[in-house]
This record gives sequence, structure tokens and C-alpha cells, in this order.
Amino acid sequence: MTTVQVNHPKSSFRKLFEYLDEFFEYENRGKWIEDMRASISLTASIIATMTFSLATNPPGGVVQTSPGDVDLLDEKGRQCLVSNVTGLRLCLAEAVLGSIASDDYVPFL
Repeated sequence: MTTVQVNHPKSSFRKLFEYLDEFFEYENRGKWIEDMRASISLTASIIATMTFSLATNPPGGVVQTSPGDVDLLDEKGRQCLVSNVTGLRLCLAEAVLGSIASDDYVPFL
């Protein structure tokens, strides 16, 4: 009994991926981290800046008004404004998103 090997032609996707692998292969594998040092540092700086910016400036902003414009004090002693139209209560120096959608704001932080 003899065994016959059949060579199956490579699929076009396999050929494409092999070509792309050869095309993007880095010539000096041991030195790539040194060559990418500046790009990695820049990327880390941008990510840190965006994270800090979102934490200090929440979406929707922060309630800003002078203490003389405040209508009432809430149960925690914070000065708050109440909308005549919607009845929404916004306290001074509080994130607007935190007042409107507090369930979504806590996971955001």
C-alpha cells in the first residue's frame, strides 16, 4: 500500500498574510524597542494627558455661579440651584453629568 501526498494550493488569504508578514518584518529584531522609544514615550504622554483632562474637566462641565445666586441648601449643606422648568437640582462645583446621570457618571470616573 503506497501513500500519495497531495499538495493543496495555498489559499489567497494565506498568501496575502504571508506576504504582509514578510513586508512588515523588522530587519533587526533586537533593536526595535530602541527605535520605537520616542513613539512609545509620546503615546504614554498623550494617554496620561487625556486621562488627567477627563478627570479634572468632566463632560458637561461643572456648575459655576456665585454664592449669592443660590436658591437653597441641600441635606448635606451644599449650595444648590433648582431649575424652574425641569426641577433639576444642580449644586455648586458639581459635575453636570454627575447631577443629571449619576448612574453613568460613577463608572465613568
